[in-house]
Amino acid sequence: MHVQKTNYAPAKIPSIFCFCRHRHAAVTIEEKVYVFGGLTNEKVLGDLYILDTNMMQWTLGECKEKVPAPRHSHSMSVIDKKIYLFGGFDGASILGDLWVLDPGTLIWTCLNLNTVRRFSHSMTASSDFLVLLGGCPLTKNKNIITFLIVNKKRIKANGV
Repeated sequence: MHVQKTNYAPAKIPSIFCFCRHRHAAVTIEEKVYVFGGLTNEKVLGDLYILDTNMMQWTLGECKEKVPAPRHSHSMSVIDKKIYLFGGFDGASILGDLWVLDPGTLIWTCLNLNTVRRFSHSMTASSDFLVLLGGCPLTKNKNIITFLIVNKKRIKANGV
């Protein structure tokens, strides 16, 4: 394996960006990193920031129309260059909503879904399905694996 040494320069950070966040979610599509939500010491966040790794510059994603509620401890994955966001906690309620973001238009769409609400879970993508595993609150019916089958017309949840 050949490892090439490169020079590192930190990304330019807009003054409005709060890096002091935790329990956020992040995904990559090609040369961009998308970061949504999380917590500061004061509040739950519902912002979307995009890092262009070619320019090493952060921008605020100015999303159009409806957007997901602020949340933390949620998950995000990518299928076919679309970003899927599931669940989390908004500071008062456990969420079980599934959103998809088209990064080209920055338009979020909420998908109707009937599955277990959860936070602090994991989600991964494989071809045309998402896999949700675990999460809180810890009760016996939350320890299931949920497969979310994604296609262009509908999304279907199957628990195992």
